[in-house]
Amino acid sequence: MYLNNFLLSSVLSATLAVESFFPKPVLSQVSASIPDLSRITFRSLPAQQSGSFHAPPEIVNALGYDPSRSWYAGQTADHIMQLGDFAQSFGFERYSLRYIEQLTGIDTTRLRLSDMALLSWQTIGELVNAIPELSHYRIADIAPIADLLSLYGVGFSADNLIADILGDQSLSALPLNQVDLSRYSLFELPGLETTPFGYFNNWQRSTISQVPGLNTISLGTLFRMSNNTTPAISLVDIVFGTAENDRNWTVSGSYQEGFNVPCERECAHIELGQPFLGMQWISGKYQEVQGGFGVLAVVNGGKEPTGRHPYGDEFKVVIWETDEASGTAEQALFFRFCKGFLGCTPYFIGPFPWFPVEEEGFIVL
Repeated sequence: MYLNNFLLSSVLSATLAVESFFPKPVLSQVSASIPDLSRITFRSLPAQQSGSFHAPPEIVNALGYDPSRSWYAGQTADHIMQLGDFAQSFGFERYSLRYIEQLTGIDTTRLRLSDMALLSWQTIGELVNAIPELSHYRIADIAPIADLLSLYGVGFSADNLIADILGDQSLSALPLNQVDLSRYSLFELPGLETTPFGYFNNWQRSTISQVPGLNTISLGTLFRMSNNTTPAISLVDIVFGTAENDRNWTVSGSYQEGFNVPCERECAHIELGQPFLGMQWISGKYQEVQGGFGVLAVVNGGKEPTGRHPYGDEFKVVIWETDEASGTAEQALFFRFCKGFLGCTPYFIGPFPWFPVEEEGFIVL
């Protein structure tokens, strides 16, 4: 949607009022809160309340890993969200340590194998499936594998190749976590740095915090690489509390119910100004809507807070608390996870704090 000339010039001249994410930013009465996504990372988003979910056995079996998790208030999103949660959006399965190094400048020479958590649940066979060139190395030249075999009393000559043991199922199934991976540098597994994460068994279950440097990549960078969404911007006219009822001209909802879901009672909301004059964005703290699709839609009872998707599918932006007296409202983020033919869960992992809005300020739709 196109902004009129007044809005466009106002937005372009607006001063970013959010200097840091925490403590909570204070907005100028004359400036707009236009989120600067280049300054936000997963490690800067703390959960505002505790939560958990437990995947039923049929979902665990279909996924091949258990996506169940719990979190506590204050824990940051990088420790809660897993790589597989964004397989259909950010595409973390295509990332490698070398790619993250190029994006962030992290010093990989200081990394240990234990810093890459997904290695801890690989077997020798799974590791070689992910990095096939390892099979051509001598066992004695790959210290973690040599030490693992020695731990189990397996003898080998100086000329034995890793390929020589792959045909023995009992040896191929030996897990790497039986040796102390912190003893080895990243480069003691040749090819690891350039191997996409999606090549590893159960790569999806690794949290963002368990991949060196990934939690330092800004949301702005991730969005630029995943989509070209250009959100609309609106003025905020009035903030209302829960005493409001029967609001029908809304801009909030879900992909499943549409983004004009009426609210019958406890309709805390913000009323928009130009160019969406009079339309209402209902608080997701008090109104839930249907969410998710496919098998995974059963998670969280199929419900998610009402809201919008200004930046695409990766997360949902929700109006949370509203304060009529001060004319301000809090926003929150909620995440989901998806898995191919199994579909996606509702957006229910959260809330994480987002930029507050105020009357006569701007909001990203």
